[in-house]
Amino acid sequence: MMKKFSLILAFVMILSVVPAFLTEAGASSYMSDKTEIPVDLEVSGAEALCQTEDGLVWIAQYSGLTCYDSKEFTTYKSFEYEGQEYALLNVRALAAKGSELYIATSEHVFVHKENRFEPLPVDGGTIRDLVMDEANGLIYISSMDKGGIIYDIEKRTRTVIPGTEDKNVTDIALDTERSTYYYQLDEGVFGEGGKEVLMYPRILDIYSHGDLLYIGEESGIIHRYDMKNGRMLDDIIVPDQVNKMLYSDADGILFVACEKNGIYCVDFGSGEPVITLAGDLDNKSQLVDLMIDYEGNLWVASHYIGASGVSIITQNALSELLYDDAVWQ
Repeated sequence: MMKKFSLILAFVMILSVVPAFLTEAGASSYMSDKTEIPVDLEVSGAEALCQTEDGLVWIAQYSGLTCYDSKEFTTYKSFEYEGQEYALLNVRALAAKGSELYIATSEHVFVHKENRFEPLPVDGGTIRDLVMDEANGLIYISSMDKGGIIYDIEKRTRTVIPGTEDKNVTDIALDTERSTYYYQLDEGVFGEGGKEVLMYPRILDIYSHGDLLYIGEESGIIHRYDMKNGRMLDDIIVPDQVNKMLYSDADGILFVACEKNGIYCVDFGSGEPVITLAGDLDNKSQLVDLMIDYEGNLWVASHYIGASGVSIITQNALSELLYDDAVWQ
């Protein structure tokens, strides 16, 4: 199904964002001059976001896989490959390698390349998530019953992270600087070789950026682990459940997608972290993913079906909505 934005609809749907400061009354908020555009999807509720090198934005949903090409949205629910039909339902996670999109449903891994879908020979069991090591052409798959799986795209081979065989791996984060990885089991977070990092069962997201591994708890505590030196740093605390984290190099901000209040912005510019809350967003409940596109717009995915499910938070919403940059042509 295809849908187009209209300028009239865009004017109606623009919501001003009002910052709520949590630490300093005079602090500036990343969100103070941004605007939220809720996306009009065929079915509300989203699971994950991804942008491929060709500029396409992909939205994973329980009801299918939606693609935005700067002009319209197209939703895929199934595809045919070598005479067999495959369902694109309950899409859980997305990852990009150049212009190739890798898609994890609850039971299968697919790839979209050269304008066609095809299945990959990965026995992933019940899949929770996937992470792309683009430099080495490896996909790290979190499985509820098959452990942590490493799939080599070129060789089309599958290995299991030692110590995770037949276990519930809930998340994997990569340390690309040192060509290693971290994984989360029910009891806590481990490094390669089974090294214990943090033993705690109520962790909802592990996310790596640069030399730091961020570990987000249900309670709102964000632990920081120095992967280079192998030591814990001071914690960050937000007053909400931490569902997903994303660091913006351009802004020097850690975005924290939460369960009830929306997005907290952790600004490290002054040394000590300054935490502010994005205002009353249309999509602020049950946030599950964040993505920064090639134009610097922040995309937000919400699992909550009572709202649109996806928003674009942008500096100049109407002009950027048209995506005139060459990458979108």
